[in-house]
Amino acid sequence: MRFNKTSLTGRIGALPSADCDTLDHYLADIAAHLSPPGPPEALSFTEPRSLLRALNFLDVTYELVFGEALVVPPPMDRSSLLALDVDDEAAYNSGLVVLTDILRDFKVPGRSPGSGLLRLEEHLADELPALDRNAVHQAVQLLDQIRVIRNSAVHPKPRPELAAAHNALGLGFPVRDFTAAWDSVRAHAERAVSNLQEAIQSARP
Repeated sequence: MRFNKTSLTGRIGALPSADCDTLDHYLADIAAHLSPPGPPEALSFTEPRSLLRALNFLDVTYELVFGEALVVPPPMDRSSLLALDVDDEAAYNSGLVVLTDILRDFKVPGRSPGSGLLRLEEHLADELPALDRNAVHQAVQLLDQIRVIRNSAVHPKPRPELAAAHNALGLGFPVRDFTAAWDSVRAHAERAVSNLQEAIQSARP
């Protein structure tokens, strides 16, 4: 906390502004911002088709609201990889490629940034005034961490954000158990895609 004895004003560096009507709420905001984040959650993935189903539900909901599809379905031999377990690094990387390609190719208006996923938040916020933008932002950011991991696996080079991306998806770094890592990636992706679908559904006019 920084305090000016002359003007009798102060602020907290980690919390430059706050909208609180009681001291308790103010202190709770301070605690939330200054507390370290909890450890990443490694999720299990028990239903092979659940990620594909979540992408389909998102696509259907988007089409109901906007009148056009969002997801560009890849060839069956590629999309089926999302429902398959992996047992080695090559299969793990192949699954990451398929998943990130699907997210990148979302049919969202505009050209910049180049990924449809990264254009999605602004597009939804512009079209849906009641959108829970925070939920959408968190889902998009988590899904984008999969791209970071995929790019580093396919095009190896030092990347300072690589450990953070693994951490966000509940993965150890470097990955040793590719079966468990793929399960966690798919489970986190399913949850994030479902959150996007629910945000669009809740905000539809």
